[in-house]
Amino acid sequence: PCDGVINVQPLYTFPVLWAMERIGVRKPFVTMVSDLIVVHALWCDPTTDRFLVPTEVSRQHALENRIPPEKIQVVGLPIRGTFMTPPQPKVIARQQLGLPDKFTILLMGGGQGLGRVYEIAEAIGQSGLDVQLIVVAGRNKKLKEQLDAARWPIRVKAYGFIQEIPALMDASDVLITKAGPTTICEAFTRSLPIIISGYIPSQENENADYVIANQAGVLATEPELIVATLREWLHKPARLEQLARNSAQLARPRAPIDAAEAAYQVAPSRPI
Repeated sequence: PCDGVINVQPLYTFPVLWAMERIGVRKPFVTMVSDLIVVHALWCDPTTDRFLVPTEVSRQHALENRIPPEKIQVVGLPIRGTFMTPPQPKVIARQQLGLPDKFTILLMGGGQGLGRVYEIAEAIGQSGLDVQLIVVAGRNKKLKEQLDAARWPIRVKAYGFIQEIPALMDASDVLITKAGPTTICEAFTRSLPIIISGYIPSQENENADYVIANQAGVLATEPELIVATLREWLHKPARLEQLARNSAQLARPRAPIDAAEAAYQVAPSRPI
């Protein structure tokens, strides 16, 4: 009974289009690529009715995989609608989190708290930098317990899985994260310079390349390199401000609305 199908997972593309053709019920079909840059061939059935991609680079990849150009639309990567709200001033965001107004680093490992998060936090804590650190452990309970049990020479505020990421980003000056597409796009809406601490090979490495090519951040996979980068940025505030501006220019906070509108245009109009 649906008016259309929106597909956000590449393994469904060919089977669903094949099945609809086989049973003779062809509904409008929209492919919404959920990777920031990489467009695997499994996404790319040229019979799709609309092919939504996050970036111009991913549009080029879709063309290489023979999606007709008239079907491709760049809409950005849909993220939570709360990121459409303008960021709060950092001093206010920090007050709300119970933090003093000083240089703040946000360290994340995605929803699962993956990567060398504790090692990075420890390196920052022992660096002698005059900073404070927010760490999101996600669903990694062991990591959260480690962070809570440690004795830190700097102020460290640790969270488990949390929905209030916009508030944490508002309070921060720099983000350290693996190259997950959602976190990167959320950071763009908050004008955050990004240190990419790692990536999933073949899927996320081009995300890191995208951040670097647009001068919105750097790749530093070792804790000591992350500390060295932070030290450099602290001593070069003009450099940090330029990175923040570059990050903001990549933001597409309206991506969920634009994607929904594009999908709605494909579905047949019906009375509401």
